[in-house]
Amino acid sequence: MLFVSNAAIINQHPRRSLAEMEEHGVDIVAGSPEQCCAFLSKDVGRWNRVVRVTDMSLDG
Repeated sequence: MLFVSNAAIINQHPRRSLAEMEEHGVDIVAGSPEQCCAFLSKDVGRWNRVVRVTDMSLDG
């Protein structure tokens, strides 16, 4: 999922790029900066739990 600002949707250049991303299966959600922050906070929290529960680590 890609979260973009409402202003980016209005601009013509990114619209072409967004359409290409949709063709590749990316779900695009437009909204305010506050909505984006809330979405990212929730997503980071979810993935933090996944890493913790599965005991994942980066191999150097």
